[in-house]
Amino acid sequence: MVKAQFAKIREGSTEIKVPDLEYYRQFAKDPSFEAPVFYNPKMEFSRDVSVCMISSYQKLNHYKLRIADPLAGTGIRGIRYANEIENVEKVWVNDLDEFSVKVIKENVKSNKLNNVEVSNKDANLFLDEHQHDKFNVIDLDPFGTAMPFLDSAIRSLYLHGGFITLTATDTSALCGAFPESCMRRYFAVPAHNEHMKEIGARILVGAMIRQFAVYERTFEPVFTQSSDHYFKVFGVVKPSPSIVKKNLSQIGFIKYCKCGYFDESKFELTESNCPVCKKKMQVAGPLWLGELHSKEYLEEALDFAKKSELGTQKRVIKLFETVIGEVGFPVLFYDTDRFSKRLKNPPKKLETTMNNLKKKGYKVAKTHFVPTAFKTAAPFKEVLKEIKKK
Repeated sequence: MVKAQFAKIREGSTEIKVPDLEYYRQFAKDPSFEAPVFYNPKMEFSRDVSVCMISSYQKLNHYKLRIADPLAGTGIRGIRYANEIENVEKVWVNDLDEFSVKVIKENVKSNKLNNVEVSNKDANLFLDEHQHDKFNVIDLDPFGTAMPFLDSAIRSLYLHGGFITLTATDTSALCGAFPESCMRRYFAVPAHNEHMKEIGARILVGAMIRQFAVYERTFEPVFTQSSDHYFKVFGVVKPSPSIVKKNLSQIGFIKYCKCGYFDESKFELTESNCPVCKKKMQVAGPLWLGELHSKEYLEEALDFAKKSELGTQKRVIKLFETVIGEVGFPVLFYDTDRFSKRLKNPPKKLETTMNNLKKKGYKVAKTHFVPTAFKTAAPFKEVLKEIKKK
């Protein structure tokens, strides 16, 4: 058996004990899975974003935060929340693994935190037993899908304006490589094309909205992120039957064609042919057709990021600035590289196409889903005309 070997690292303004991944690299290609406690250094960016978004929620709502981290590993997320975000009343940090809990307790002690409670339970049991506490922030960050934990999280989340963030690392399912898994976990048909990341994100949000609706609660996404190997959704929860009904009316389907044409359809799943090339269109969904982001929350998070000590600060700022630009644009985007390949043309600069459309009076914005793509309300034929230009 490989012995436990640890190292001290710093994330944000927090110092923490984690497995020494350089030591474990000699035993496995991915040292994170060989270590006695799971720690993924690549997710520092995700943790930095979460610190910014939860701080944004606190600043905009003025709550004293009661945060739950049910799947904690080393405890790095919950400990950073307790250490780096203002007005945190208490953080509950939980993990099923006994050795992980031992490490978490050491990390809490070394950071001299007196507002962190550590427990050793199954995540669903932990959430169900704390329904009386009514967390106003829950962070679900499992390996794979978070859907098995969502019901328990809904029941233990503060009803009037609670905040939930959910990570999904099962991108192969949400992006269409394993459509059966997507149907089983999210009851939706994914797509495996240039739009797969945004469609996957919208399937995830749609599944969350439908699940919250079972409890007569509305889930409103304020930031939906696709980065690296994961999706992450942040949103506010409210008890409003009228908004529940409104949100459910924005659950629908995306129809898309191999020629690049796409359209949205609400509560209607019928076969149809592409109006451009006349070929049969494919369908993805059900999924969320509404807004994925809140400009108000993102601007507050961006302000926090600029003032904070973050290891991935530049990347976080760039992400927030790009996503703020996406707010208010229609579903899906146009990938200039993919269109160039379809047309067998040399790759065209993204900025050139965007500037030409702007000159014609159309609004355009880059998207964080694909670096060579843009969003616009311009008609498909106008977009195609600009991309075709030599």
